[in-house]
Amino acid sequence: MSYNYELTSSKIKVRSVVFGFNQRTGNVFVEFEYHGKDWVDGSPYPQAKLQSDLTGNSDSGSYADKTVEDLTHIGNFWTRHKITWDAGSVLSSKDWGSHDIKLTIDDEDDNSQTFTQPVKINLEPNKFLLTNTTSIFGDDSTPKISWTLDELLNNNQIMNPVTITVGSSTTTQIGYLINDVVWTNISYINFNNTDGKAGMTCFDSTKGEFSIDAPTMSSGENNYTIDLKCEDL
Repeated sequence: MSYNYELTSSKIKVRSVVFGFNQRTGNVFVEFEYHGKDWVDGSPYPQAKLQSDLTGNSDSGSYADKTVEDLTHIGNFWTRHKITWDAGSVLSSKDWGSHDIKLTIDDEDDNSQTFTQPVKINLEPNKFLLTNTTSIFGDDSTPKISWTLDELLNNNQIMNPVTITVGSSTTTQIGYLINDVVWTNISYINFNNTDGKAGMTCFDSTKGEFSIDAPTMSSGENNYTIDLKCEDL
């Protein structure tokens, strides 16, 4: 038998903290175990806060609460909890790279414990939401690279502008086929089909097919990339 006596200012003890990101759902999450050390039953409850400095299309540098949850299942036992932030619904659909995510645990007296860890956040839609419809064979040295999109996690977006890269060459002149009409010279596509930027062409991005004439390719197999350059409005 044993008894662990600890001097601490918080009435909540936390252990086994795990940070993560799910690219398919766009969720940032933190899992942890907590114990109601010296906690008195009743409201106000202790809280878990998931915090980030990412917002819209920028890294603000100022951390804010993204998700706040009461820890109600608390007592003289360890409880596993998972807190989630739906980052994909509010951030630009791009690769954000590695950013520090914070978990703050406040007891009912607002004594805080903060845990911080870098999390790689990649919201590029190419892996799960883009379908490449381009033929893999042809006799055109500048073929049309075409694709369709499923509904994005964040529909309040523009593409500014899409870029096709072959080797060191790029093209950005996008076309959009919808209802058998081809629209060309498009600088922006608005994913929620509402006005949000002056001079922007507005379409529902899930209803048609996109295409761009590729840079000149050489004989044989050529690798190319599609960069949607999504930005939050």
